[in-house]
Amino acid sequence: MGKKLCLLAIFCLLLLQVGCGGESRPNDDKPWHLFTEEEAEEVLGFDAEEEIAKIDDKLDQRIVLYKSASGDEDEFIQVSVTKDKKESSNSQDTDGTGEQNTTTKEFFETVKSTFSDTLKPVEGFGDEAFWNAGALHILTGKYYVTISTGHEDSPENLERAKVVAEKVMERIKNLP
Repeated sequence: MGKKLCLLAIFCLLLLQVGCGGESRPNDDKPWHLFTEEEAEEVLGFDAEEEIAKIDDKLDQRIVLYKSASGDEDEFIQVSVTKDKKESSNSQDTDGTGEQNTTTKEFFETVKSTFSDTLKPVEGFGDEAFWNAGALHILTGKYYVTISTGHEDSPENLERAKVVAEKVMERIKNLP
């Protein structure tokens, strides 16, 4: 009887922890787990709703967009996370369709070369980062992360993107 009560008490404590804000976020690289709706609302200063998309291309890319729940605000936060589909992805490999795979590093370098005349290097995030076209682009290990915080390429949006990036980078760093 004592063993059953002890197990029941442990189960209740676990439920209480999850229900009261304990860490219930899965330990994965989905952008809506790396930066949550609640965090977006805190940064944006208004109620937000999330939209989730998976882009099915040669890379595993997922995007979350946090925008005004009421539709009254123009500001938003978009986080895109792209990673190699295979741990040992190589641009010379094929995926069975006869098309070449692209690594996240190659993808990042392609975007970087596209913006080479106008990009602004940003220190302190991942292996390499730059700001351009209203987005913070970050290469970190096997991940390519982009963070957009508005329609304008402004210093305010860059600073907001850095706030988001700090949380995202900390969580990516702790992934298995």
